[in-house]
Amino acid sequence: GIGPSRSIPGGAEQIEFLRADGTVDGTGESLPLHPHNAFLQMFLEMGLVGMFLTAAVLSIVCFRFARLMREGGLLGPGLAFITAALTISSISFGAWQGWWVSAQLLVAALLTGLARARASRQAAL
Repeated sequence: GIGPSRSIPGGAEQIEFLRADGTVDGTGESLPLHPHNAFLQMFLEMGLVGMFLTAAVLSIVCFRFARLMREGGLLGPGLAFITAALTISSISFGAWQGWWVSAQLLVAALLTGLARARASRQAAL
């Protein structure tokens, strides 16, 4: 869980941070406690098998979510949400940051509720 990036060669090295004029501003770790990339973090924590399982689960969830969005007439917003969530997870945040996961779940729940309401309204017509 904590500190998987230490297993990357050089992950525990200390480096010097330089100011613009070339003087040393301080020292710190070359890599943060966790990589700011959810997929790299999952690979480091769960290995290759865990990554394949994660990819399979994400593929199924995204496919089913997109199908529900299409039925509710919200395919565009649904695909935009999937793309944004995967992109931002790849470049900005760790996999287990509660606020980020909660925000994704909240948006997915809102889109799901809206799509189901629209699909049931269309079926009633």
